[in-house]
Amino acid sequence: MNEMYKDKLEILQQRIPIGDRQGFTLLEKTEGDTDKAEKYFTEERISIIVNKTGIPSEIALHHLQENNFDIKQTIKIIENKYFTATELILKKDNDKEEVLDKIFSAIVKKYDWKRSFLNDHDEIKDIPHELIIQLCNCNGMALF
Repeated sequence: MNEMYKDKLEILQQRIPIGDRQGFTLLEKTEGDTDKAEKYFTEERISIIVNKTGIPSEIALHHLQENNFDIKQTIKIIENKYFTATELILKKDNDKEEVLDKIFSAIVKKYDWKRSFLNDHDEIKDIPHELIIQLCNCNGMALF
């Protein structure tokens, strides 16, 4: 079966970054149709990105193509570009106490805020109002 699709695999590999085994599998699924194989490959990766990030498929496709269909790199780029640190923490963690600690740690790191129980009011006022609201809100998770 692989011999039958050898030429088509070379064509497919010129279009998308795919290994031999995965390429042959796609070509077998699509009965040798390189266009369908490429479409299936692309749609599968878009679906993974959309499921992991929640962004629209058009944005996922754009970033996938820019990152040569590297899923891990694409997710990293999307997270850095479209989400705040607070949003990423909330997306990845369900434990409210752990979420609060991670968000607070991110604030401490970003604003070089010295962590102590008796912080000076002047230090606290430097934290952006929007960040305080996010901390109190946490997308519907009443942490305070």
